[in-house]
Order: sequence, then C-alpha cells, then structure tokens
Amino acid sequence: MLDSVGIHYEPNILAVIGLLIAVYFLGSKAFQRVGIPQVVGFIVIGVVLGPSLLNIVPRELSEELIFISEIALGLIGFDMGSHLLFGELRKLGRSIVFILLLEAFGAFALVTAGVYAITQSWHTALIFGAVSSATAPAATVDVLAEYDAKGPLTTTLLAVVGLDDALSLLLFSIIAALTECLMAQSGVPPLLSVLGLPLVEIGGSMVLGFAMGMLLDFIMCRMKRRHDAMAISIGFVFVCVGLSQALGLSLILTTMVMGTATVNRCAEHGRHIRFTIELAGPVIYVLFFTLVGARFQIALLPTMGMLGIA
Repeated sequence: MLDSVGIHYEPNILAVIGLLIAVYFLGSKAFQRVGIPQVVGFIVIGVVLGPSLLNIVPRELSEELIFISEIALGLIGFDMGSHLLFGELRKLGRSIVFILLLEAFGAFALVTAGVYAITQSWHTALIFGAVSSATAPAATVDVLAEYDAKGPLTTTLLAVVGLDDALSLLLFSIIAALTECLMAQSGVPPLLSVLGLPLVEIGGSMVLGFAMGMLLDFIMCRMKRRHDAMAISIGFVFVCVGLSQALGLSLILTTMVMGTATVNRCAEHGRHIRFTIELAGPVIYVLFFTLVGARFQIALLPTMGMLGIA
C-alpha cells in the first residue's frame, strides 16, 4: 500500500532494537514464572529470533551491535568490582583462592580428558580445556542481580569470577604455546616468552583500572547530586572500555579493578555505582544476552560431530 503511493519504508535500526528489547524482556518473564532465571529466557529467545530459526535478528545486525556487548561487559566488570571490599576479601581470602584454583584447573582437566577421549587429538583437547577454564561473568552477575543476592557467598562468587579472567589468560597462553609446539613438533619455548604477553595484559589492565578508579573517586567526591555521580560513572566505564580495547587489555579486569579501587576509597561510592548499574544495566544486559543467543548457529553443531554433541 505504501509503495503504491510512492512511499518506501525501510526498517529503522533503533525501532528494531526497541522492539527486540520489549519482546525479549516480556518473553523472559515466562521463564521466571517457572523458576528459571531470566538470562536463560534472553538467550533462548535470541536463538529463536536469530539466523538459526526465524532470522528476525540477522547476523549482520548482531555484528553491527557488537559494541553493546563491550559496554555490557564493562558495566558487569564495574559492578563486580564495586562489591569487592578489601575487609571482606581478607576474611574470605583462603576460600576464594581455593575455589578459583579448583574450578579453573578442574574444568581444564575434565574437559581436556573428555575432548581427548572423543577426538584422540592432544592439541584440540588442550585448547578446549584452556577455553573451559574461563568463567563467563555476565550470566553470574545477572542472576545475582535478579535475585538481589548479598553476603559472603555473593562476594566470593564475584571475586572468583573476576580473578578467573586473569588466571585463564595465563593458562590459555601457556596451552596455546604448548599446542603450537605439539603441532610443529618443535621444542618447548621459554616460559618467560610464553607468559610475557598475558602478564603485560594483566598488569596493564590493573594499572589502567587503578588509575581510572582513583580519578573517578576524585571527581565523585566533589559531586553533590546522585544523578551527576551516575553520569560520570557511566562515562568512565565507556572510556575504560575504549582504552582497554585500544591497548589490547582485559576489558573485564580493567573495569573490575576500577570499581574495586573506587569503592575501597569511599564506601559511599559503592552505592552510587550500584544505583548506576540498576538504572542503566537491564537494557544493556537484555541486548547483550539476546545477541549472544542470536549469534549461536545451531547448523554448525553437526559439523563438529560427537564433539559438538558433547
């Protein structure tokens, strides 16, 4: 009808994003009604509307919106850091270290053994094992926020998830170098050359996050209104995310250190940060998880054979 009168309509990307936010958020409530966290609903609906099924969210749109994932991870890291007070961490230190080492190396050992049993390939098994040692922080943080969880268990979880990022970087670098040697049938490279890049990445992330946290604290201490603190916090997250990407640093670790440095300088800032996340986070998280689901390609699973099924 519109074409007949000379009007050509093209879907506006903002209209599509707005529609997706509404559909995904309302659809996730059906999962909550049966006791399933809303993050599962976001991902499942993303798969249904993505290229694997209905293709309402094509791959091109997912790739154009990749910056939303980076912003979401920045907010997640910032939120995690705002919960990590040094006084509480000292009390929970031993349990945090124990859980961190056991979950990272336990996952690595089990996945490596399982993949090798299927593929009979050490380099494939080691790479999958190294990847499995990483703990995705986004789903954990979203579930904790959904249930408004607080206490020692929550603090331990957030600390483990955050520190796991650094440990996984080290482990993956070692395994990647070892795998390359296995494939090339060459000697094992010096440990220092293997650890150099991840240590620089981790150290750089901590330095940048600490510096940004101190600067943010300095500015927030001079602000009288809560909404002003919210605006500057969001701005610093964006800057931190951009600098991390430009410098090749760990986005999650950088923003987590920034949040930790800020809240330990002034506990009041922790409330400002959480107020910021509560207001800005939900919309970003909805898009983040639904885009994760939309990028999932079911058609690729059969090409992986038994490994894909496992």
